[in-house]
Amino acid sequence: MKGYLKMIIDINEKKVYEFCDTKWKYYIKRDGAYYPSKHDDLVLNEAASEFNITFDEAKAIFNKVSNEIVQEEVKGMSQNQIRNAIKDVIEGNAETPWGQEKLKKKKDNN
Repeated sequence: MKGYLKMIIDINEKKVYEFCDTKWKYYIKRDGAYYPSKHDDLVLNEAASEFNITFDEAKAIFNKVSNEIVQEEVKGMSQNQIRNAIKDVIEGNAETPWGQEKLKKKKDNN
């Protein structure tokens, strides 16, 4: 994370974000794709337990830090780069038709 983000984001919030990010990567690798209905509650409940906060607090913290990071990342990006980033997010969700298609192509190539 960039230096000035550290001033905006509390160190404990950063820890919650990093914990969630690591857990999501683990479950995506384990399950072969990102399934929000399966992974989101699982990760946020684990974060709540790990940091002794509520599910809603974990979700709010993750969303706050994510928003700050995304706001910084899109600065200076072209419209095409932004469109590609959005496409990657949509296709990365295995519960969308586009995510299902990407997952099918991945399986067909293996």
